Amino acid sequence: MNLRAQSIPEQRETLAALCKASGDELRLNVLRALANDSFGVLELAQIFDVGQSGMSHHLKVLAQAELVATRREGNAIFYRRALPDSLRLGGRLHAALLEEVDGLTLPPDVQARIAQVQQRRAVTSQDFFLRVEEKFRAQQDLIAGLPQYRESLLALLDKL
Repeated sequence: MNLRAQSIPEQRETLAALCKASGDELRLNVLRALANDSFGVLELAQIFDVGQSGMSHHLKVLAQAELVATRREGNAIFYRRALPDSLRLGGRLHAALLEEVDGLTLPPDVQARIAQVQQRRAVTSQDFFLRVEEKFRAQQDLIAGLPQYRESLLALLDKL
C-alpha cells in the first residue's frame, strides 16, 4: 500500500489498529505462540485457557492490524504471524514488535498446553495414515512400476 495513496485519517487508523492490537498481554502471547507454528481458534483457546469467542475477538483485532494471516484447511482456519513489510505504513513498527515479542517467554502452563496440542496433532496424523495405509497399498498397484518407465526416464536424464 502506497503511503501517499492513504489519507491522513486512514494512516492514523492503521497505526491505531497496530497499537491497539499490541496493547494486550494475551495478544502479545498469541503472537509469541505463533512464532513457530500456526494454530486454529479452538487450539489457541485451549492453549491460553480462554473461551472460543474471546479468542476469536483477539484474533480479529490482530487480523485487523495485519499482525496475523490465515489459511483455510477444509472448514478450519489456521492463524500464523504475518510477515512485516517495511514499505507499508507501520511496517517498521510491526517488525520491531515481533522482535520484542520473540524475546518473551511463554508461561510454563502455556508451553505445556502447546506441547499437548502438538502431541494430539501427531496422534491424529498417525491414526489417519494407519486408516488409509491399506487403501494406499491397494492403489499403489495401479501406479506404473519402475520397469515400465525406466528406459524413458534414463533417456530423458541423458538429454539433460
